[in-house]
Amino acid sequence: MGKLARLPIGAAGLVYGYARVSTAEQADSQHALTQQCERLKRAGTDELLIDVQSGRKDDRRNFQKLLRLAEGGHVREIVATRLDRLGRNVRAILELVDKLDDLGVALRLLDEKVDTSTASGRMYLTIRAAVDEQESRLLSERVSHGMKHRRLRGAAHPKPPFGYRMGADDRYVLNVTALCRIADHSEWTIEGIARWLIAEFLRTGRVRGTLKGCVEMFGFTPFTHIGFSGWLTSPALRGHIVYGDGTTYPDAHPAYLDADTARAAKLALERGKQLGGWGSAEGPRNRPLTGLVRCPLCSGGTYYRDQRTQRKMADGSTKTYRRESYHCSAAGREGSCSNTKSVTVECIEAAIEAALRAKAVELASMVSAGLGQPVEEPETVKALRAQLSALEAIPNPVGALQDAMGHLRRQIDNLLGAAAGERKEADLKAEQLHQAFADPDFWATITQEERRTVYRDLVRKILIAGGKVVAVELMI
Repeated sequence: MGKLARLPIGAAGLVYGYARVSTAEQADSQHALTQQCERLKRAGTDELLIDVQSGRKDDRRNFQKLLRLAEGGHVREIVATRLDRLGRNVRAILELVDKLDDLGVALRLLDEKVDTSTASGRMYLTIRAAVDEQESRLLSERVSHGMKHRRLRGAAHPKPPFGYRMGADDRYVLNVTALCRIADHSEWTIEGIARWLIAEFLRTGRVRGTLKGCVEMFGFTPFTHIGFSGWLTSPALRGHIVYGDGTTYPDAHPAYLDADTARAAKLALERGKQLGGWGSAEGPRNRPLTGLVRCPLCSGGTYYRDQRTQRKMADGSTKTYRRESYHCSAAGREGSCSNTKSVTVECIEAAIEAALRAKAVELASMVSAGLGQPVEEPETVKALRAQLSALEAIPNPVGALQDAMGHLRRQIDNLLGAAAGERKEADLKAEQLHQAFADPDFWATITQEERRTVYRDLVRKILIAGGKVVAVELMI
């Protein structure tokens, strides 16, 4: 935002109302924001600025905008319903009052009559701000203790993701509530819409297309593009409860995705991001190497070029020669990079094939060497075992100690299961890769679509410079 021009001294500024709630839930379901706005309008404000963010944060967007307007002389008075709407930090509140006094901006609180120009008013303001800050911290502590208690007894997060509702035992159950805004599909439930979203995305591989289809089908979409990606990769959809500290309760509720479907959805999302945005099934983005070829000199992308030339042969016929290549975008179109030499698609694919063959041999040897070997315990598991041993050494453990030991045992089991699953998946992938590339005709016989799938699944990026491939980075 550009710097605001300061109004001349004596010019009349506006009366600004400021409203704030901490969460969107308070704004929507509890109507707290609507009530504040209506009261501020009745109080005679000219403009309203609103934030949906914690008062303990000073970087609130509209709060900072209000300060810039005040510094520019555009504000005559600031009106809020209560002091804690402006913030919940004593130091920040006192600094705000001092700044407004220096700028000649009046502060009016609808629920609190206080004159900040007097000593008693300043004392009241300091005490009230301190009480508000302490109240905020106590609330945070209560929420933290409540979440810790839920975690120890394996309860799900109190806000279920789309497709679920909270059951009687604090575990998620499928939400079979009817929810559809088009009469022709009134029989659709939230569970049915969730399953439709998953199936449609796996069919198309396109986030935008899936959400657009949801609007056309049901009259609404429950997600933004980023929100849909987060929902689709959430462990909750696989039936797991996962907390921020890594504590996991597997198979705690009905799942929408099994392991294979979740893996396919994750790969589809990654492919979409590689293609740019959320993916497209049409045009040049469908080329196998699109989004993978990069320039190591400027760290920029490349563009594809398809050159076709015709030459007359000795017998009078005409032959068409085709050269497909990739060029550094900064060098070819802007002239800001020294990487001016292009690399043909044929050379790039040969380098990819060589890298995949080498990796196949390497992984196959690792699998052979590791057959029958136990999965080595991660360091985190060893640390948890040490904690568990210390607790088990305490005689007659009761109450909280037993809960803590049970919690540690579940964490150890979950981590060991995850490590074994990763090892099994890596071994299987290595064996499949080895079998595929053991066939010398494999690379020559696969279709363009199969080639594109191989690239998206196994190749992270290809670096080209000086007319050759300098590196192929794989995802395995």
